Amino acid sequence: MKLQDFKEMIRRTLFCASGGNTVSFRGVLLEKKKGELVMVATNNRLVGFASKTVGDGFPDFDGVLVPPEALEKIAERKQDTAVFAISFSGETINFHIASACISVEAQQGAFPRLPRNGKDFLEDIFPPFWAAVNRQSLLEALGMVSVILEHSNRLHLAFSEGTVTLRTFEEEDSAATEVPCDYAGESVEIAVNMQYFTQMLEHIDEKCVDLRFDSGKTLAVLPLQREDYHFFLAQMKLD
Repeated sequence: MKLQDFKEMIRRTLFCASGGNTVSFRGVLLEKKKGELVMVATNNRLVGFASKTVGDGFPDFDGVLVPPEALEKIAERKQDTAVFAISFSGETINFHIASACISVEAQQGAFPRLPRNGKDFLEDIFPPFWAAVNRQSLLEALGMVSVILEHSNRLHLAFSEGTVTLRTFEEEDSAATEVPCDYAGESVEIAVNMQYFTQMLEHIDEKCVDLRFDSGKTLAVLPLQREDYHFFLAQMKLD
């Protein structure tokens, strides 16, 4: 694979490994099976998945924890069209970029048990609700309702036929705005961390996103027309 493809995987996921308060491990999961290279990053609240079809250019390997600093160094490399490959020497992970090599020790610890891609997640969890929404419209609405926030990152998403309403609350003040969406289910309201939700949307390039959710557990954000990266966000309890 080309270095630029691996750098894109890093861009899609690495931000998901920061900002959590209950992280019990340190590292980003990397594995290659059945021709797919998969990267998973999480802070126990926000999860990012990215995958690339790489064929048999380098061998399959089970999940290893890669230090975030190593991925940051790789992301800084400029040789986007250089050939990129991965090899192992015992517990050492070797990242080959053309004739150069970055070697790091695999991190120790147990990674959370998570589905390795969006398809597995949807098959395992079966979120009963979904809505297709214009990504830029969501970002603009988030900018409007965020102006009152000082201490809270709580965002309420209220889905009704054809509309999602975004609400934020700060002590006695509140703000709300509506965004058109392709939704035809029963009226449902969920709450998520606004900062994480915004970050997910900012790391998506597609025009529209597919929001999959249940009543109180997980929100999945899947870029429409793309199957190689996905984000999942744990919901907050409704007050």
